[in-house]
Amino acid sequence: VCAALRSAASVLGAVHLSDSNRNQPGTGHVPFDAVLSTLAHTGFSGVLSVECRLRGDAGAAVATAGRRLRALLDRWPG
Repeated sequence: VCAALRSAASVLGAVHLSDSNRNQPGTGHVPFDAVLSTLAHTGFSGVLSVECRLRGDAGAAVATAGRRLRALLDRWPG
């Protein structure tokens, strides 16, 4: 995933985040820390969105995924 993002960095305007099981981030195998770090290091300044199904209670799933992604984005340089 990270190699693909690096190779397309010059044309990326938006990235949809979803986990390997198409559920909310943190429920599958996608290394979101590496994905977001790669985007940051390529200078990505486009739109990030979450595109997924929700696993478990919808409110809890959104809150947990939001906290997880916020913690990673808070480390974003600049």
